[in-house]
This record gives sequence, C-alpha cells and structure tokens, in this order.
Amino acid sequence: MIARALVHDPQVLVLDEPSTALDFSASMGLTAVMRELLAHGHTLVLVTHHPGEIPPEIDRVILLEKGAVRVDAPKRKALKNEPLSTLFGLPLRVTWSGGWCEVRPG
Repeated sequence: MIARALVHDPQVLVLDEPSTALDFSASMGLTAVMRELLAHGHTLVLVTHHPGEIPPEIDRVILLEKGAVRVDAPKRKALKNEPLSTLFGLPLRVTWSGGWCEVRPG
C-alpha cells in the first residue's frame, strides 16, 4: 500500500492507523519503513491512538478530541501525562527512551 502511494511521489503521505490488525513483527516492519521514509525527507502524517508508535523522527504532534484540536506542539510537549490522561479518560504516566514515548497506566 505504501509503495503504491510512493509511485506518485506525494508531497505528504497520510497513514491512518497503519498498524491496525498487524502482529508485532509486521508492526515493527512498518515502523522501520516509516523511519526510512522520514530519513529520506518524506513528510508523513501519522494518525494513531497509540503514542508509543510515533517514531522519534516525527517532531510535531496534534492531539484531537471529538474532532477539535486540543494540543498542537512539539512531540515532547504534547505527549505528557496531561493532556493524555484527560484525552484518554484515565490516569497515564508518560516516560521517554531514545526519542520513543512510553505510555502506561498512572
């Protein structure tokens, strides 16, 4: 699917929940492809409910709630205990490792 889109040399590649229904191995493969695209200067818009899937190379995050923008900020400012706890409706604890966000129950 991604290869087919790249044939047209898009300015922006939108990936809407691309890891849905993928097993762990396939999800890691998808992440590797996204990182390679980003390393080669492609612009990606990644739509996900899983902050931990966001590659380190993505530097801006927009958080939506019921279609409205709640946060539009650099990744480390956007992905914090708050506002994620409020958006997901449960206490969450965010930690960082090597540019990756980890979200766990708080």
